Amino acid sequence: RRFGDLPAEIGTRLNSASREQLEDWIDRVYEVETVAAVFE
Repeated sequence: RRFGDLPAEIGTRLNSASREQLEDWIDRVYEVETVAAVFE
């Protein structure tokens, strides 16, 4: 919700990520300003 609709490639990346990677990204959501920065 914070970043609006996600591009399809991010959905694909989320669906194929490990639990550990998802947890890392979840933590980053609160630290960054853009959705692209979550995945840097």
